[in-house]
Amino acid sequence: MLDMRGDCDSVPCAECDDQNLLMQVFALDTVQERLDLAEEFGAVPVHGGDRENALKVIKEGTEGRGVDCALEAVGAQPTIKLAFDLIRMGGM
Repeated sequence: MLDMRGDCDSVPCAECDDQNLLMQVFALDTVQERLDLAEEFGAVPVHGGDRENALKVIKEGTEGRGVDCALEAVGAQPTIKLAFDLIRMGGM
């Protein structure tokens, strides 16, 4: 999940990062080792086992907006729904 500064609505996430617009990355997972690794790379680790807590942490971390861009890699209905629920209005 990405939260960016500025307006990147029409720019792919990777390009926003190249333009140094990336503000923070949230890493959701249920495996602590992967969260630890994500944190080593600068992501904000969020335990994804508790849907309501994940929503709360990310909404608080984005000042209530939600993320600008979400990448969902599991493909299960609950994780897809969570990714959509975390995206801000106009996000991708």
